[in-house]
This record gives sequence, C-alpha cells and structure tokens, in this order.
Amino acid sequence: MISTPALEAEGDVWIRRYDELRQDLPKIGAATWLDLNAGKLRIEAFWTDATKLASLLHDRNDICSHLQSWAATHGRLEIYVVPVGGDGQGVLRIIVTQDGLSFIDGGDDSQQGKAKSFDEWFLQTVSQPFPWSSWGKDLVALDGNIWGSPGIAGRRISGFPHRLEVTTDLPYRLSGFGGHGVNSYAIYVTEERPDLSLRLRLLFGGAYSDPEKQAIWVIGDLVKVAHFLAEFGPRFSRIELVKNVSNCRLGLWRAGETCFQGPIGKLAELGSRAREALG
Repeated sequence: MISTPALEAEGDVWIRRYDELRQDLPKIGAATWLDLNAGKLRIEAFWTDATKLASLLHDRNDICSHLQSWAATHGRLEIYVVPVGGDGQGVLRIIVTQDGLSFIDGGDDSQQGKAKSFDEWFLQTVSQPFPWSSWGKDLVALDGNIWGSPGIAGRRISGFPHRLEVTTDLPYRLSGFGGHGVNSYAIYVTEERPDLSLRLRLLFGGAYSDPEKQAIWVIGDLVKVAHFLAEFGPRFSRIELVKNVSNCRLGLWRAGETCFQGPIGKLAELGSRAREALG
C-alpha cells in the first residue's frame, strides 16, 4: 500500500524535503504524481509507460543534475517508476546518489504485503471497512492503489486528479487512492452502467490531514450515496452523480426525459432534489 507521508520520527523532515523536490522537479509526461513512502519516491505515470518515463528522466540532464544535488545534500534516493493501470510489468528502480543515477529492472519493494482483495485494500487504506456490501467483491488489482472490474484490466485510466475513469462501452467499477503534492489526496469510487454514472472523489490523506476524521467523512459520504441509490435508483431510468471533493452535480432522468440536471450544495440534498424531481 502506498501511504501518505507519515508524520513519524523524521517524517516531517522528509515532507519538507519531498515538497522541495516536488516543486523543483519539472512535470514529465501527460500526467504523473509523486508519493513519498518510507523515505522513497514513487512515480506513477498515466498514459506513459514506465520504461518511456524512465528514459525521459535519463535524458533530461537538468533533472538528473537536480536529483544528484538533492541526494548529495539529503542522502541516497530510491525512485520507483510504475505504470498505472498496467499489468505490473515495466517496474523500474532508480537509485540516485551524488555520483549519478542507476536504472535497475526489478520489483517495487514498497508493494510488499499488498492486499489480496479490494475490501482488504480499502480497510488497509482508510482503516474502515468499505460500507457497500459486495460492491468490490469481483474487483481486481490494476495497480497497487487502483482496483477495477476484470473487463477493464489493461485499459488506460484517465481523468486524474478530478476522477478515475476508462473509455469503454462495458459496465465497470473502479476505485483507488491517489493525489499530488503533499496534501491533495482522495479516495475515488467510479461506477458506470446503463442506469448509473457515478464519479466520487472523496478527500482523504495528505501530510497535514487528520486521517481518523477524514475516514469518518469518507464512510459517511459513501453511506449517503448508498441510501440515495437504494431509495431512488428504481424510480429513475438513469442517475448521474459526481462529487469532486466539495462540488456535487446530479442528473436525473425518467423515461428518457430530464427531471433534474445541475449542481447541488452537498450530498445531504440528494433526497430532497430527487423528491422535487418526482413532483
């Protein structure tokens, strides 16, 4: 499991050093994010395979020089380059010292002890059980921190950081944890089927967060959504629900006609909006 930077022992020092590096390291590829895990850096690449990203790192003298200078001041770095949504192949380990960069094929030892099921992963990540019974039963690990329906394995995942989704006509479910910087992290829950389009980005994690409080908020939001869908799912032909941290949008259709479509203040308003739409 990739954890957020831990505020333990030297943790706050690592956070400051990591933030310095993150701000000074240019963005590579279409979208990447860096995460600190037990004194290691992990680069997960969307739309760019790990080998290509590592090659870009190798060829950028300015980045290599900066990494070497950083290592000379703060000590050796271990960087893992991992493709998001891939099959686990192409993992590269980069050892950075003041003398240079070494590119090594091999596994990411930060993934030792990873969860064997979605429910186990969610419990490890949030320290609370996932509240939707059997929702994640058939999900498979697409990456260390992303789980999805077997039918979307190998497909490119897009939308990050605002959402997680794939382009396909098949119904699918997708969930994960990720973010960028030091404090912008979230739990993602996505479901797509003919009668439902669900995109949830629920604030969770970060160096300066309170994980216990945020876990309560995440579970509370998931329970609200579950109650709403259980009550009103059968009464509408299609529901679209998007929550991007503090912003929510809702769409309701009956027999192909739009009953409501627009922003709502918070998830607590779901029921009242649906009742208004039903007249």
